[in-house]
Amino acid sequence: DTKLLDRLLKHALNYNVQNLKMDIFESLPLIFCSQSLTSLKLCHGVNPSLAILPKSLHLPVLKSLHLECVKFTASDDHSTEPFSNCHVLNTLVLEDCSLYNDAQVLCISNSTLSSLTISGRGRQLYQIVFSTPNLSLFFYYQGCY
Repeated sequence: DTKLLDRLLKHALNYNVQNLKMDIFESLPLIFCSQSLTSLKLCHGVNPSLAILPKSLHLPVLKSLHLECVKFTASDDHSTEPFSNCHVLNTLVLEDCSLYNDAQVLCISNSTLSSLTISGRGRQLYQIVFSTPNLSLFFYYQGCY
């Protein structure tokens, strides 16, 4: 029940939940207005076409983010830069992620990011641009598992 899920998530966010793992996506807008999340893992293996993220993630205290089977929304210039407003993010994992509609470029721009993992099973159909001055660990794997 989507309404029940929304109520539970609002309750958790009102009490400053810090760690959250979700395998469902009906309440995404609520998650991306959290002022307390430090760790977030979102997976949507059932129907990735439903897991469309906003253009920018505004999670000011998020340190660790793991996204699986989600799509990133582009801005008017056909690129997306979802992580630049995560000001303390240090670990980012992207598994089987893609771009929505006419998006062509994923910009990973974050001055605090130190660990980045990108993996996927299919052929990547978009360009990735990095602006990560503190990146010390990078893992990229594209292919069959």
